Amino acid sequence: MKSILPHPEMRERMLRRGGPNTIRPPRPGRAGQNSGVWGGNVPEQEFRTRPDGTVYPLTPRKGKGGAGIVVAALLAVGLIAANGGMHNATLVSTTTDPTWHGLPVRQQDATAPQHPDCVAQSHDQVRQFFVRTPCAGMTEALYTLVDRSGNTFALSVAWVRMSSAADAVAFQKLDDTYGTGDITALGGIRLTGQHYRSAIDGTLVVIAEAEPLTGQSTLLDDAALTGTQLPAP
Repeated sequence: MKSILPHPEMRERMLRRGGPNTIRPPRPGRAGQNSGVWGGNVPEQEFRTRPDGTVYPLTPRKGKGGAGIVVAALLAVGLIAANGGMHNATLVSTTTDPTWHGLPVRQQDATAPQHPDCVAQSHDQVRQFFVRTPCAGMTEALYTLVDRSGNTFALSVAWVRMSSAADAVAFQKLDDTYGTGDITALGGIRLTGQHYRSAIDGTLVVIAEAEPLTGQSTLLDDAALTGTQLPAP
């Protein structure tokens, strides 16, 4: 049988595009995507704007990852293991420059720790959860931090004690999810959930969120992670 060869120009196009028997490798994740500590692609956080101008997220989980978070997470894990648990962990600095719990920032201000009622200091589904499943107590604090570029941001930290470990897991799972409500920050700070971290230790759940005040610091995610490692005041 006479073989039929494609026109040279068509053959060149087939080679560029890959013929029917060409096996193409999977596309790697884009630089800058939230890949997590162990790899794998996670979609970028998407947001939409309501008619009233407020911005809301579309993806189901609070917080955004990044290379800085991976480094800070590995540091935190090592320190926790060395100190025997979350309550004993103390973040240390690897530089001689002044730092705040290992972060290259200084504390400009801080509120006195408060002990609000969990139901009164929460909203939406999180509030309804506390109505059905009362917490054993909550301590909340707000820190104002300044990075080395002069950007200021707020760090809200809430230590929520539940009556059982199962209740703590249920609360953390709910609060970790977008659109379910949240703990209300002190000082009237509006929390968006973009720079959110949580940690759990038995019946204790720590919720930490950072929000920019002036400028746009690159340390918001790292600050939120650090907030989950702070001991309750």
